[in-house]
Amino acid sequence: MMDRFRWVAVPLLVVAFCPAVLAAESPRTVRVRVDHHVDLNSPAIQAFVPAFCEGTRRFGPCDPALTTPHSVQDLLGEMDRAGIQRAVVLSNGYLAESPMMQPQQPRAGDLMQAANDWTVALSQKYPKRFSAFIAVDPIRPTALPEIARWRGNPSVAGVKIHLTASGVDLRQDST
Repeated sequence: MMDRFRWVAVPLLVVAFCPAVLAAESPRTVRVRVDHHVDLNSPAIQAFVPAFCEGTRRFGPCDPALTTPHSVQDLLGEMDRAGIQRAVVLSNGYLAESPMMQPQQPRAGDLMQAANDWTVALSQKYPKRFSAFIAVDPIRPTALPEIARWRGNPSVAGVKIHLTASGVDLRQDST
């Protein structure tokens, strides 16, 4: 079953394993209640993923967990089975503007905004279950306006910046 939901497998394995480790060390078990990193593709990004995976073949094939659609109900069911009360859902909107995508999408900024809108709507629909992080490609001109668009919105808990997908290499001097 976990193979179907590899997008939450690592966090869920950590969550499932931590109480067992703590119980072995101490008679008191601490339950993990929040998954701090869940990637759930919005419909806009899920529709975009096949083209993204075609464009990234030079790096290797996409993981099937990225290309398999998962619903909010799938995520909630997995969370309930693992005893997780809350999750931080991270938008994957940055993928639309990633330089890894070849050719570049003419409406990539619109896709990024749609993904962020959807992720924030999740936290608004399920405020007791989800917190939302919007996502931007930090080197695109759309990044700062998108962050400003969400500034002060109580439904947004943070910003996801995926440096590798943005083509940032911290080992090279940019000057």
